[in-house]
Amino acid sequence: MQTIGNNKKSGFTVIELLVVVAIIAVLVSIVSTVVIAQVNRAKYTKAEADWAQFRKFLVVARAQAGKPAGQITGSYCSGCSCMFGDLRNISESSQCFQDWKHVLDSFQEAAGDDFSGIKSMLRDPWGSPYIFDEQDEEYYPACAEDYILTVGPDGVKSTGDDRMIVLPMFRCTP
Repeated sequence: MQTIGNNKKSGFTVIELLVVVAIIAVLVSIVSTVVIAQVNRAKYTKAEADWAQFRKFLVVARAQAGKPAGQITGSYCSGCSCMFGDLRNISESSQCFQDWKHVLDSFQEAAGDDFSGIKSMLRDPWGSPYIFDEQDEEYYPACAEDYILTVGPDGVKSTGDDRMIVLPMFRCTP
């Protein structure tokens, strides 16, 4: 009589491999979510630094010109051309981008000083132009503040990831 040896093959079953792949996929999704959230927080911080610089720029431009923002830019809603669609990396020839560039150029001319780094504000950290709304006299005789905003990671205005700041009013008398 002949003894039959152990015919078991060593290795992983398909089920075991699928379980390992599923665990790795879950871990990757958790880590990537955390990393993306941290990157977006850093980008919002960069936008806030841009806004602080823009606020100083705006105050100086309005003081030098003796006019509210709307009179300096010749508009009371420079950001109105940016209301629809994905604004990330839009063409520099688009009306939205040109309107934002006009805001910066108009304030630069009014301020008379060279604000270093102001041209780095042509786009927010996600590649969209900032949106500026000059409301100084738009709601006359009531006063309204100007604001600047970023459309955030999704590049679309009026969604949950938009962030804005209200800027100081210019000699507003109700």
